[in-house]
Amino acid sequence: MIMLGLDLGDRRIGVAISDPNEVMAVPIKPIELKGAAGTKAATDEAIQAISRIVMEQRAEKIVVGLPISMSGNVSEQTKKVKRICDQMSKALPMPVVTWDERLSTSEADRALSEAGVTSRMRRNKLDSSAAAIILQGYLDSQRNFFKV
Repeated sequence: MIMLGLDLGDRRIGVAISDPNEVMAVPIKPIELKGAAGTKAATDEAIQAISRIVMEQRAEKIVVGLPISMSGNVSEQTKKVKRICDQMSKALPMPVVTWDERLSTSEADRALSEAGVTSRMRRNKLDSSAAAIILQGYLDSQRNFFKV
């Protein structure tokens, strides 16, 4: 099954896609949002853009990074992401699951830096690289979960 990984942001949504065998997550072009952050129009715009990618990629499941604090506390951003996930679940005919995204952005930034990507280029690749880390974590957990 092909899965879509998302790192939801106010101005940009990082996007990653899995291979059909659910082994590897690869970052793809992020979604650039034009609407004012936090508005219904911005949420609708995001869901429409996600829907297009789901159809183009033939994704069957969406994994969304859930921003939880290092202490495990729920923040306003956590609540916001959960609300958007609820709306996606209603708008799209597939499961939408959340996955702990703690440290995914810093891990993505470090990996891009180690790969020699300049700081200017990292800004353009960071969100989708974080989405790939989120999705890869989910994929790895599912393989380990079903091992006997």
